[in-house]
Amino acid sequence: MKLLLFILTFLPFNSYAPLPITHNEIIFFREAPVHLYDFDFQLFKEHIYQKLQHPEICLKQAFLEQGSELNGRFIRERNNIWNFQVYSKKMKDYKVLYFPSPDSCINYYQSFQKRKLRKHENYYRFLERVKFASDKNYIRKLKNIAL
Repeated sequence: MKLLLFILTFLPFNSYAPLPITHNEIIFFREAPVHLYDFDFQLFKEHIYQKLQHPEICLKQAFLEQGSELNGRFIRERNNIWNFQVYSKKMKDYKVLYFPSPDSCINYYQSFQKRKLRKHENYYRFLERVKFASDKNYIRKLKNIAL
């Protein structure tokens, strides 16, 4: 483990990207990032509709998290469409995840839904239950976004 951390210290910081997280462990690997602004929006939208449950709400979340142009900082720097974060007990703070491509972020959200979403659960209630956002008006804002 020490060797891995030693090697990671010599890689450029913005080139880290996580594999799917299991058991609160983040494994980083180096891969050329694919940025959303280089990504075909129609293809991006199709991937959301093919892979995610409640894709319209998920697309609204992306717009709310990143802005109407889908050009937020977390997309540009980390391919993190929905601002996924994990809590670091060691640092006692949240760390924003890095993804090698927007599609890998969509895949992460898909696995998140499979693990956490209950059968026949209202999706807005699900987002509240898992505390997807810290903003108390998050659901109201999502409902007000017209696609």
